[in-house]
Amino acid sequence: EATGLHVTPHMMRHFFTTQSIIAGVPLEQLSQALGHTKVYMTDRYNQVEDELAEATTDLFLSHIR
Repeated sequence: EATGLHVTPHMMRHFFTTQSIIAGVPLEQLSQALGHTKVYMTDRYNQVEDELAEATTDLFLSHIR
């Protein structure tokens, strides 16, 4: 609230997952970290295009600096 940003736990989880995929974390490890019982559940996050993910990251970071 102090920053004026509306950030939900789901948004942070999605951000963490997307950033982990961009960083090259293996889906099997990421799936375990997220508590997914099946890797295909984690793989849904992998559908994000690299450019979109980078643009989203840049926008997010520009608001927290």
